[in-house]
Amino acid sequence: MIKTAIVIGGSKRLGFQITRYLLKNHYQVFVLSRTENFISKIERKIPIDNLTVYKMDLADLEEVDFATNKLLENIQKVDLIFNIAGSEYLGKLETIGFDTETQQVIKARLRRMEADRAQKDDRRDDRLKKREIRRVNRNSNK
Repeated sequence: MIKTAIVIGGSKRLGFQITRYLLKNHYQVFVLSRTENFISKIERKIPIDNLTVYKMDLADLEEVDFATNKLLENIQKVDLIFNIAGSEYLGKLETIGFDTETQQVIKARLRRMEADRAQKDDRRDDRLKKREIRRVNRNSNK
C-alpha cells in the first residue's frame, strides 16, 4: 500500500529535498506551498505522478482553509507530515505585528487537530462497526 505524506513548505530548500526524497521512495506527496512553479525542477529528476500541490500562503487564511479542505477531501490516511513552512517579516522590530501571525498559526494548528480528531473518530467508528458485525455473525452461527 502506498504511503502518504504532507509537506507544508515543500517547494524550497529543505522542503524541496524532502519532497524529492519522498517521491523517489514512492510516497503519495501532498505539498502545501506559496510557490507552485517548483514542479518543473522536480519533474526533470523524477516522475511526479504521486505529487499534488496546493497553493497555500500561511498569511492568507482563505488559502489555508482551501488547502486544508482539499487535503481532507483527498486523503484517507497520513503517514508523515513535515511542517517546514516559515514566515518572513522585513522591517524594524517595532513595526512588525506578531499578533496576526500568531493567530493564523494557532487557527491552522487547531484545524489540523480537529481533522486529526475526526480521523480518530472515524477509525473508532469503523472498529465498533466491525466488532458489531463479528458479534452478529457469531450469534447467527449459534
